[in-house]
Amino acid sequence: METPSGSAKRPAILVIGVIAILLLACLFLASAVLNNPVTAVPQAAIALLAAFSLWRGNAWAGFGLALFLVSSTAAAVFAAWRIDKVFTPNHLVAAIIPLTIAALAFLAGQALPRRATQAVPWILVAAIPVTLALFFNLMILPTASMEPTLLSGDSLLIRRTGANAVARGDLVVYHEPINKSIFVKRVVGLEGDRIHFERKMLFVTSKILR
Repeated sequence: METPSGSAKRPAILVIGVIAILLLACLFLASAVLNNPVTAVPQAAIALLAAFSLWRGNAWAGFGLALFLVSSTAAAVFAAWRIDKVFTPNHLVAAIIPLTIAALAFLAGQALPRRATQAVPWILVAAIPVTLALFFNLMILPTASMEPTLLSGDSLLIRRTGANAVARGDLVVYHEPINKSIFVKRVVGLEGDRIHFERKMLFVTSKILR
C-alpha cells in the first residue's frame, strides 16, 4: 500500500484526524487573539505542523501531537490544582477537546507506516509542556496594579524558585491561599529590614527608595 504522500487513497481515520487537528489549530489561533498569544501561537504552529506531517505520511506526527496534547492537558490541570487545591467540572470540560483530538491524532498515526527516525523530534516537542510545568509558569497580568512597570494584559513567563533566591528589587509572583488569589509585586524589603511609608516616600532601613 502506498503512503498518503503517494496516489493511494488516504485512510478515513487519517482524514478525520487531520481535520480535527486543523480545527484545534483554529481554536488555538482564536485563543491567541482573545486571550494569550504567548502559549496559543506555538500550540497552533505545532498543530499545523502535525497536520501537514500526518498528511505527508509521518506517523510520528500523530503520536507526537497526541503525547503533546496529553502532557499539555495534564500540565494545565496540575497548574490549576496547585492554585485551587481542588478539581472542578471545569477542569474536566477543558480537557475533553484536547484529549479527544489526541485520540484521533494517535489513531491517524496508527494508520500509517512508522519510521523510528521520525520519533525523536516529536518526543522533544511533547516534553515541552512538562518542562514548562515543572520549572516555569505562564500567566497574563489581570490588573494594572504594577503600572507602569507592567501593564494589564502583559504576558509573563515566571520562573519557579525558592524564597532564599529572592533579592531586593525583584518582581515576584505568589499565591495568597486564603482568597486563592495570585499577586505580582516588587520586593522592597528582606528579612531584618525596617520598612515604613511617610509623606509618599518608602523608607527601608533608613534609605529612601521612592
